[in-house]
Amino acid sequence: MINFKKFLAMDALTDTGLRIIYTGRDEQQINDAVQSGFYPLMKKVTPSPEIFTKYSVFQHKDTGKVLVSGDFRIHPDSNWKQVIP
Repeated sequence: MINFKKFLAMDALTDTGLRIIYTGRDEQQINDAVQSGFYPLMKKVTPSPEIFTKYSVFQHKDTGKVLVSGDFRIHPDSNWKQVIP
């Protein structure tokens, strides 16, 4: 399990003094954070022509847990919201 408090307490700065914000987690890390009391903020990003894999991301409406699927036929029950098509 990841120590998320470590990320919150980090005071990492760039060479120009800007704070570094750590983002980009995998499905397990996101769900570990949910278990630790965090609620993930999911943002759609612009696809890159250099990336050849596409996933659909669902988020549970009550718990905030995340489900990632590469199979676009998967549609979880109504408790899940598709946050990244």
